[in-house]
Amino acid sequence: MMVEKLEGRESLDCKLRGHTKGHILSELVLLYISIVEEQYRLKGDSLVTSLAEVQKTLNQDYSVSAYHDEKY
Repeated sequence: MMVEKLEGRESLDCKLRGHTKGHILSELVLLYISIVEEQYRLKGDSLVTSLAEVQKTLNQDYSVSAYHDEKY
């Protein structure tokens, strides 16, 4: 299976990568609290759980970033 390189705001050379995920999470929260559809809570929970797994894998006690600490 070939994976396509990310483009636009999610490309590896963009200083905004990861930014889109914050918008997605915010919208899922707003959708859930405004119309109380369980599917939006579940998607938001899934995104947060995935970020927590990345944080644990990287052995970080602080926020997950799309950038290496030593570069930026």
